Amino acid sequence: MASVVASPSPHEAMGSSPAPFINSPPVLNAFYLYDISSSVFTNSILLIPLLITDLAKKQAAADGWGEEYKCEATIDCTSDDMQNALLCESASNKCLYNSSGCFFLIDECVPKTSNKCCTSDPENLKVSFLGAKVNYASVFAYLVSISVGLQVVAFVTLGPLADYEHHCKSLLKWSTAVGSLMLALVAFCDNVPWELPGALFVIGNVAFGISTVFYNGYLPKITTPESYDRVGTKGVALGFLGGQVCLFLMFGPLLGIPEDEHCLLGLSIGIGMTGLWWAFFGALSLRGLPDVEGLKWPEGESLFTFGPKEVWKTITHIRSELPETGKFLLAYFVFSDGNSTIVDTVLVFASEELCMTFDDTITLLIIVEMFSAIGAFAGERIVRAKLVSTKGMVTINIGVISLLPLLGHPSLPIFSSEYLETFFIAAIVFGLNNGSMSALTRSLYTRFIPKGKEHEYFGFFEITDKGTSWLGPLIVGIVVDATGSLRLGFFSVFFFMVIGGLLLWRVDVDKGARTVGRVEGEGK
Repeated sequence: MASVVASPSPHEAMGSSPAPFINSPPVLNAFYLYDISSSVFTNSILLIPLLITDLAKKQAAADGWGEEYKCEATIDCTSDDMQNALLCESASNKCLYNSSGCFFLIDECVPKTSNKCCTSDPENLKVSFLGAKVNYASVFAYLVSISVGLQVVAFVTLGPLADYEHHCKSLLKWSTAVGSLMLALVAFCDNVPWELPGALFVIGNVAFGISTVFYNGYLPKITTPESYDRVGTKGVALGFLGGQVCLFLMFGPLLGIPEDEHCLLGLSIGIGMTGLWWAFFGALSLRGLPDVEGLKWPEGESLFTFGPKEVWKTITHIRSELPETGKFLLAYFVFSDGNSTIVDTVLVFASEELCMTFDDTITLLIIVEMFSAIGAFAGERIVRAKLVSTKGMVTINIGVISLLPLLGHPSLPIFSSEYLETFFIAAIVFGLNNGSMSALTRSLYTRFIPKGKEHEYFGFFEITDKGTSWLGPLIVGIVVDATGSLRLGFFSVFFFMVIGGLLLWRVDVDKGARTVGRVEGEGK
């Protein structure tokens, strides 16, 4: 296949010399600062499921769907007969154990050790979701699928605008403002119907996805291609570290306090404070990022139809001229969807299946953030030392991450409430590989981009990433509803990681680089 002729760079296309802010330390620091500010949304993605799931669980027990799950006996949680009851709501002093030994608030209850039992498994409690009965534990998975579907529309409509006029910075400002506001409002959602924080999450997730598109659009505008790996890796690593600091500041004061004193209230306030973090540091970052003048807006083009037409042109070009780029994007769609689904569901799994406490949950998040930062630097150093290629390192990361949902299968007693330390070890391993994969995947993708089309293809990369990560959560929700087992739903993600890794292994990096006029270097 003939090589694609490289297009002029954006600066050349506008007839100007390289801008003075290229590789400027203050501008690069502003770029890194935005990663530090917005990466806290990833923490919120991990914590919001706990809030929404708990609210849905309480609502399921209280509304009509919960009538069949009433217990045969009632007991006061404060009585001497109640064993291991640490969580009691002062208004009712009632609690209910499920089959895993976890318990939740409900009008009537019996202790796990009692000879009395519930007429049905409380894990099958249902709530009304868009007119259908669904398992309370699957609610968040469906919300993720809905929000990602809306992200696709937003990406296709607004994503390509980053290369034109002054749209990049202005739209980054608006998406940051909307996303951080939605997150901040969650602070008031400790005792409301689950639909309210659910709606705030959907809107916030769409805004976060759009902000990421415009933020990443700055990368080829403020640095040179040979610096993509270094700048991208540093931004990802600092983002993980910033998320860790934010977690400690927002939730550290709550550690060690009896859970009945903070529970949903502390969780909602902590999530809301991360929204303020994003807004504050995002505003500081935007002050330092240049208002880059992009290409001239095509005459006669509509704001609403131009984006979809540009995306379609990119897809057509990839299909006809860039087969290796297309193969990489297909692989990325599958394994990034699987990894995102693990992130979205792992804390619900830990809370519902492993009875993990609030303190354990925050500790787990801090561990993941810390080792993700270490992994981002370590992965780049390993590749730089030529111990393994970039593609090989990402493939290894995918293989290791796939073990997490595999070990969560119901037939394997690896993860249980009796052996929480194994889950913390798994979190360390996941963090190391998640950080490495996140940092290296983006730099690997640069090898498949035609010169002069960095902005267009980075935008399409985000569409492939966040705009298509709906399938995994949808399948998890369906599996949980069909089987009543959160473990089986979590296990289903294993196949995404394995298939994605196999698809990536089939990609010929050197061939793809030659096709777009890039320098060879992977060797496979």
